[in-house]
Amino acid sequence: MSGASVLTRARTLHRVMQDHAREGHLSYLRQAWEMAVLKLRYGIGVNYYQTAGFFRQDIPWTDKTSHLGAAGLIARLDRLNPVPYRKLSQHKLAEKALLTLLGVPTPAYLGYVHELAGRTVTGASLRTFEEFEQFVAALPCDRACFKLMEGQGGRGFVAVERRKTPAGLRLEPLFSGEPLTLREFFDRYIASVSGGRLVEEYLDQHPSYKAFNATSVNTLRVWAYAPENQAARILGAYLRIGRGGSLVDNHEAGGIIAPIDFETGTLRPAVDGQPTHRVYRTHPDSGNPIDGVRLEFWPEAMNLAAATLTAFPKTRLAGLDIAVTPSGPVVIELNNYPGLDGVGISNLQLARLLDVEEPGRRSHHQPQHA
Repeated sequence: MSGASVLTRARTLHRVMQDHAREGHLSYLRQAWEMAVLKLRYGIGVNYYQTAGFFRQDIPWTDKTSHLGAAGLIARLDRLNPVPYRKLSQHKLAEKALLTLLGVPTPAYLGYVHELAGRTVTGASLRTFEEFEQFVAALPCDRACFKLMEGQGGRGFVAVERRKTPAGLRLEPLFSGEPLTLREFFDRYIASVSGGRLVEEYLDQHPSYKAFNATSVNTLRVWAYAPENQAARILGAYLRIGRGGSLVDNHEAGGIIAPIDFETGTLRPAVDGQPTHRVYRTHPDSGNPIDGVRLEFWPEAMNLAAATLTAFPKTRLAGLDIAVTPSGPVVIELNNYPGLDGVGISNLQLARLLDVEEPGRRSHHQPQHA
């Protein structure tokens, strides 16, 4: 990172700390002291501190020290999720095959477009443009999505609607863009990427989840842990909600994060996922309520997440992305190397939770005084 970038980030952090102090939260100096101690002693970054809202007066110091920083999380993942097994979820085709084989509810698999190995769900070749034309014409649905084989954070995700016109079939990107001829789509989204694309039926989410933001599939991120040789249990969860016009709900795409009361499945106010820690009781674009909304199929979603991790080979800690359809929850993907986005906002105290689960492997020591 260049010196100019470091200086810009420092100035931004300085302004955020001043703003939060002026709003009646912890003083600037107290914030600075806490950030220094948490960074040096616990490995919790300054952006995590602000994003999680640790500047607030009502958060006990012991809660703050019960979180994991990035290095602490990586150390836990390296121990709990063996490296040779990680590609089972990091490669979309392998993950889709495993979930389907296990009978886990997941969006319907349609095919794999690849210049050498492409095949449809029925086993027909799907390598050339001519085969792609036949594939699109025969699709059992009009809406489909194309995913990069190892894409993360919603990058490379494309969702389209098939349209029949007098000039032939067209694929129109959902909620944005002009209809493309099959040749235009193939050249732009298939031939231009290495590794090919996984094709799935576009998910029709439950109306109550769609109400938050209609253009994105708004998913539950569920953190699950499996004790050795035992069934998995849920550590916590939060709802990721996309912004208007966005196809994905990820934080990288500007999405917001709503903590959940675990016992009732009721949403709390959403947060922007930035150090500014802007709070939204209603969606900033649609105006629809967030705070106090009780989620449909909440117990079923938690049970599905736990059962999926239990069945997944050699994986003991994961963040599962669960979407909810009109008939119930489905697994979008299992992340066996998840990031911390949303963890601080939902006060998911991973260090404490995992210390309880594995008392002989503490990740840090509590301070004697604050």
